Amino acid sequence: MALARVATGAIGFPFFVVLSYCSRLPVFPLTRHQPVGDAVVVALVLGTLAATSSPAVTMAIMSELDARGPVARALLGVTVVQDIAVVILFTLVLVFAGRSPAPAP
Repeated sequence: MALARVATGAIGFPFFVVLSYCSRLPVFPLTRHQPVGDAVVVALVLGTLAATSSPAVTMAIMSELDARGPVARALLGVTVVQDIAVVILFTLVLVFAGRSPAPAP
């Protein structure tokens, strides 16, 4: 259960920080001239990408520092759970983006 709480925080915090920054329309240059629906989709995608991590980098750092033990195993577990959850979150974002109304010609 502790792994789920840490993974939720590791995903949720960067996702919501980037989402809240990018969704403020006049501040973020990429979405400044976009319709609100497109700006929300861009903010969701960038927030999802901010929540990713790399198990390969985690393993490399663990081997470089010769880290063993319960904390190192928990860190690797959080990284793997985080990547699986981000794939699911990214799929949900793409489904949401596909349901947004098409612009009128």
